[in-house]
Amino acid sequence: VAFAACAVAVGPEPIILDLQEKPLETYVSRSASDTTVLLIAGVTGNDPENECLDRLVKAASLGYTELKRRRDYDMQQTLAKATLSLHDTRGGDTLNRIERLGQACDNATTIKDPGLFALAFRHARYLLWSSSRQDSLPANLQGVWADGLRAPWNGDYHLNINLQMTYWASSSSN
Repeated sequence: VAFAACAVAVGPEPIILDLQEKPLETYVSRSASDTTVLLIAGVTGNDPENECLDRLVKAASLGYTELKRRRDYDMQQTLAKATLSLHDTRGGDTLNRIERLGQACDNATTIKDPGLFALAFRHARYLLWSSSRQDSLPANLQGVWADGLRAPWNGDYHLNINLQMTYWASSSSN
């Protein structure tokens, strides 16, 4: 199996990554609010590296503003179909995510931070949307269960209960 991955950062000013000249740490930005990393990956085919580079150049040539506009439009077409708003009258919405996740859970029947559930709902929808793009493979359970090149189940796609379960929650909110 041949595979390749290529990446480039796009933003208001071009960034050229040359890892042979400078280590990756020198490219880390603490204020990357207007920078997007484009990652293109390809598997098999005649020449995955050149196929990735061709796709990367095409995407990067659109520029940051056009890429963001297209992403925002595409994302709204799907994610705006469902919303969930659960407001916390006790001020949980004013805490940042780390503080919210660190709150004690006492297994009580009262939900202490209902807004956190709404945030998790939106985050899960975004993750599934971003991993299930048109003309791509479906989301699957590779991640922590397959930390090498050879997964115990061959890392293939087959319609078992795990793949179906990945999409169950999205069906009720589309």
